[in-house]
Amino acid sequence: MSQTLSGDNVTDSIFTWTFTANSGDSWGGTLVDDSTRYVVNSILSTAFGRYTIVAAAPQDTDLSPFGLDEGRITVSWYRDSSGVFLVTRNGEGVTAGTAGLGSETDAAWNGVAWDSFGSGGADQANPVDLPDSFFTWTFTADTGDVIQGTLLDDASNWNAGDTLRTGFGTYRIDTETPYGRDLGNAGVEGTITILSYTDFHADIQFTLETGASGPAGYGGFGSEWDRAWTGSAWVPVGQGGALQADRQPDRVFNWRFTASNGDYYEGTFIGHSTAFAVGDTIDTANGRYLIQQESPYAGPISTQGLVWVFRYYDASVNEMLRTYQFNVAGTASGTRGLGSEYDYAWDGDEWDDFGVGGIHRASVERNNLFGWTFTANSGDRYSGWLIASDEAYAAGDTVPGAQGSYLINSEGAWGGSAGAGTIYTTSYVDAGSGRSFDTYWWSVAGGQPSGRGGFGSESDYIWNGSEWDDFGVGGIHQANYTINTLHAFSFTGTNGSRYTGWLVEDSTRYAVGNTIATSQGSYRITWEGDWGGTQGRGTIWTDSYFDASSGRSFGTYTWTVGGGRPSGLGGFGTEYDYIWNGSEWDDFGVGGVHQARYTINTLHAFTFTATSGDRYTGWLVEDSTRYAVGDTIATSQGSYRITYEGDWGGAAGRGSIWTDSYFDAGTGRTFATYSWGTLGAQPSGRGGFGTEYDYIWDGDEWDDFGVGGLHQANVTVNTLFGYTFTANSGDRYTGWLIQDDTRYAVGDTIATSQGSYRITYEGAWGGAAGKNSIWTTSYFDAASNRTFDTYWWSMAGGQPSGSGGFGSEYDYVWNNGAWDDFGVGGVHQVKVEMRVMIGWIFRAASGDAYTGLLLEDADTYAPGDTITRPNGTYTIQSETATTRTDHPLGTIWTAAYYDAGTTQWLNNTWYYGVYNGLPSGRGGVGSEYDFVWNGVRWDDFGMAGAHQVDVVRSPGGEVFG
Repeated sequence: MSQTLSGDNVTDSIFTWTFTANSGDSWGGTLVDDSTRYVVNSILSTAFGRYTIVAAAPQDTDLSPFGLDEGRITVSWYRDSSGVFLVTRNGEGVTAGTAGLGSETDAAWNGVAWDSFGSGGADQANPVDLPDSFFTWTFTADTGDVIQGTLLDDASNWNAGDTLRTGFGTYRIDTETPYGRDLGNAGVEGTITILSYTDFHADIQFTLETGASGPAGYGGFGSEWDRAWTGSAWVPVGQGGALQADRQPDRVFNWRFTASNGDYYEGTFIGHSTAFAVGDTIDTANGRYLIQQESPYAGPISTQGLVWVFRYYDASVNEMLRTYQFNVAGTASGTRGLGSEYDYAWDGDEWDDFGVGGIHRASVERNNLFGWTFTANSGDRYSGWLIASDEAYAAGDTVPGAQGSYLINSEGAWGGSAGAGTIYTTSYVDAGSGRSFDTYWWSVAGGQPSGRGGFGSESDYIWNGSEWDDFGVGGIHQANYTINTLHAFSFTGTNGSRYTGWLVEDSTRYAVGNTIATSQGSYRITWEGDWGGTQGRGTIWTDSYFDASSGRSFGTYTWTVGGGRPSGLGGFGTEYDYIWNGSEWDDFGVGGVHQARYTINTLHAFTFTATSGDRYTGWLVEDSTRYAVGDTIATSQGSYRITYEGDWGGAAGRGSIWTDSYFDAGTGRTFATYSWGTLGAQPSGRGGFGTEYDYIWDGDEWDDFGVGGLHQANVTVNTLFGYTFTANSGDRYTGWLIQDDTRYAVGDTIATSQGSYRITYEGAWGGAAGKNSIWTTSYFDAASNRTFDTYWWSMAGGQPSGSGGFGSEYDYVWNNGAWDDFGVGGVHQVKVEMRVMIGWIFRAASGDAYTGLLLEDADTYAPGDTITRPNGTYTIQSETATTRTDHPLGTIWTAAYYDAGTTQWLNNTWYYGVYNGLPSGRGGVGSEYDFVWNGVRWDDFGMAGAHQVDVVRSPGGEVFG
């Protein structure tokens, strides 16, 4: 079948196509043709199947000049209906036809010969039966379990060494035995058997239900299925590790790992008697494990392989270190037995990791004190001290850097508290001047470090005669000693005003007669002389100001009032100062950006009348040209009116505003203001109209007004309300509230998320407390049916419990030895604790046991409860109500110890027996720690069985039940 080709002047595309035959075979490749010929998903049917365009890559040009004519077709792949991909002879780079879809011809390898195909499906390839092989394989699960077996499959599917990953582990082809032919009916391809199953933790092979003799599946890898006998049950195994068997762990082993350097660490792990016995050793590249002790265990399968490490011994310093996982986190250090442990030991300044069969080892570091000198490429140098590991450096060592190098001068012992990496800089030599300088951190700050990260982290300063100049970071920063001089200057603005002053600067920077221009004028240097003061380079003073418009000269604020203080620290352009212009301090400086202006101020009386009818009066100091009598100034809330103007000779500056009275239109009452009447004629603003902000006493509080009427006072009458808050839990509390008489009425309810308030009383209020003051007088606890006095009402003498109305109350009641909080609309509610004394017993996995008492809340435990720990189980035996408050909840006593080895009860514990009932812990079960006499010494026990007694005297014969 051929296609009609288009002209050569149309842009082309490279199309990707597939052909699907009616037989189920398929093949595909690429086609060069006009871009307009096809679109993606175009379909072209033939008598034997159909072509589909699956992708298009427009080229924006005609491809003929590049040897790619329209109609050129290639074949990339061939897939048989059985799902097998066959190798094609030509491949994607060779032309298979030149007339478009239907012109392709190629051949595929069928296992014996090249078989032709193409022409729109008129010709199709057919694979012959491939020869078979017999494979042996091993599956290693991620858990460590190992399955081995055999597989019959096409020889071409696998080679020895091939691997196949599943979600649970990896298959590996161990061997291949080729048959050289297809077995046909003599053997079904995909037949798979399981020959053995080895459990990682138990280190034994399980018996297989098939007896390792029959097929376990017929679908190749992943289809195998058998059952393994674990010693207690037949458990399914196979299917690519999705099914795995585990033996019930039956032992807790105590072990020690001794590293090749003499360090050792000890602990326990849960495992199997089939895998280990006392005395067994396991060698690693870094040391040896020794099984020291074993005891029976009957826990769940999920605990097998759990490893705990109790302690670490550092041989280099003969010191035992505590471990993190067991002693701090209370968790296991590994989950796959010996060699999986990974933990940390406290080496004195950090948690140092160790474990994994000695690959990681902890070490208590010993630091030394090193004296050093850094010499920069410029010739400058500085010296100091460094604290580092004794193995880090030796006297004579050099440490090079980009800007110079460090030389180790000395090494000595270090016994201080500062850690490794702490560095000090004690002196600096400037090569240019030949002068030596003390450093800031060593000499001024009293021997403080200049860094914490060793060489290259030091950062310090020297006083170079005018400023603190930085140095350090391996010479990246170097100090520079210069000589400063004092310059007198005059700045003349473009408006004719001018100011004078003094500047400390580098002697090479300016000379007499120099001018320095700015956008607003220019500086001129009028004098230069020696400088011996302490102020550094860039310090500038301004001592006088001349106002051109008035012809007056003024002293400056910093020079006259401030006693000669600088007005800037960054040289010309940083000076910023003030003059008193007759009414205020007017700023100038920054190279003429700010210039002072001399004006005359007057005093204006005003009245502000609000749109509501309220009004207030007062006084304003302002420029004489700003307002006149009769002027009105409107705002969004009303308007100001100028009622008087007169001379002003006071000290207050322009914009100062006072408010002296307020008239409330609603009540017809006039009030004195807070700033004028109470504070004694203090201004209520500094920025003129709209900045005034003041208060009047409206009968119960200071009510604000001002800001051009944005704030207006409201005279209200307060009343006293009685209320009851009833919580959803049934608890309730009562009290009093002061509020606006219009806010609530008797019978009103106010709901919250936790309950509701109900108004029970309303009456007149004449006290001093203001609106929203709230008191809580009593609390009723529904669960215990008890009523309590409150702290603020009964103990503190009737103090409010809040000042923001309902929801702000917060109070306490005395509840079994502690103040318990309540309030905030029921967010906090009292819980009356019911203390009980609990009798308990701890049964260790070793068979030992001990008993005692626990003071706890009644809700914590119930008789029959159990609390499981790695070394045994607590059982709650009894619970009795108690009124004891001499100890906090969680206090625990240990009364007696049972030793399984001698079947004896030891009833005289150290704290409870010898010390007349002292507790052995304060943190509940697991915090107990006590001693009993084992016949030779006081032997410790407790902490959930982490410590157990070893009795060395003769058995007593008592049987533990």
